[in-house]
Amino acid sequence: MIYAFFIIFCIALIWSFMQPSRVERCTQKALEIQSMLPISEEIQNRPQEIRSRFFQQSMELLWKDTSESSSKVLHDLCLFFVQQNPTQSSGHQWIEKMRLERPNLVSEVLLQNYDCTYLNKREAG
Repeated sequence: MIYAFFIIFCIALIWSFMQPSRVERCTQKALEIQSMLPISEEIQNRPQEIRSRFFQQSMELLWKDTSESSSKVLHDLCLFFVQQNPTQSSGHQWIEKMRLERPNLVSEVLLQNYDCTYLNKREAG
């Protein structure tokens, strides 16, 4: 009996590791519908102390994809996050990264929300 439980537990554990993470699922959904809403809704549903990490992970996944829909979601998500969390450095760091590496993604609205004084600020989490 204990062996059956152990085998079922191991199978469930392996299956869970094979599934995409919540960040990956939200990011994939955002790319499919070409909107940052699945990610932004998930960020808002997270506790304040882990929102930045979820945002960071989503941005990293979007950054790897160079498609047009990814660029739109990347821009919109960054703008959303900086407007919602103006004092957290991660949003400003992404604007700086986009400004330096993919300037075509940076809009006037994004630059208006950009504050380089937050670039070197360390955040918890």
